[in-house]
Amino acid sequence: MRVILANLTGEPQQVTIWNLSGSVRVCRLDETNAQKAMVALETFRGGGNF
Repeated sequence: MRVILANLTGEPQQVTIWNLSGSVRVCRLDETNAQKAMVALETFRGGGNF
């Protein structure tokens, strides 16, 4: 399962996702890594450090 969340408010938000099992990986996309993520999408999806 993949879940994509977007915060369009400009303020930090708290989110709770219920019924997850197994391991969870969180990737944050923001203004500091967006350009690199667009160029190297597979690296970003794989948890690569930007």
